[in-house]
Amino acid sequence: MWVLSVAVTQAAGAVDQQLQNRLRAHIEFLADDLLRGRQPGRDGYNIAANYVASQFLQMGLSPAGTGGGYFQQVMPDPFPEQNIFVRSDHYRFVQQGIPSIFLVTGIKSLDGRENTQAIFENFLAKQYHRPGDDLSLPIHYGAAARFTRINARIGEKLANERNRPGWNEGDFFGRTFAK
Repeated sequence: MWVLSVAVTQAAGAVDQQLQNRLRAHIEFLADDLLRGRQPGRDGYNIAANYVASQFLQMGLSPAGTGGGYFQQVMPDPFPEQNIFVRSDHYRFVQQGIPSIFLVTGIKSLDGRENTQAIFENFLAKQYHRPGDDLSLPIHYGAAARFTRINARIGEKLANERNRPGWNEGDFFGRTFAK
């Protein structure tokens, strides 16, 4: 029995060392100066994102992003003329010097079968910040659940950060409202 115990312990140690080596290799790659900080929209970010997606593929994880891939499309405000962020409840935090983010589910459905832009435009024109909630409006519960999970993950990440959120260098809102 003792020999079996020693053999199992040695095998576990070898597996642990292999795992440590793999994790170290991932960390070293993602922390490499080649990625130049991994800022969104920059080359380093794209290199890191593609690396992570390739690792997901190798592990056999099913993609769940836009178009069946590993990435979820994030787009700029599709209705800048509406000033939605400034009209949102989130903007009141910004006016108190607190960085804030305002997410919407987007104007494209994941499967492409629904004209979500028309639905969103109708909501902005007839429902947004108006009295009289209409409970008969259709709700896409799958999209609502995904959106809730994304928001919860953002909140969890922010809550567990060592430092509070801050304004980016030169940010208009930071210059205007930071206290």
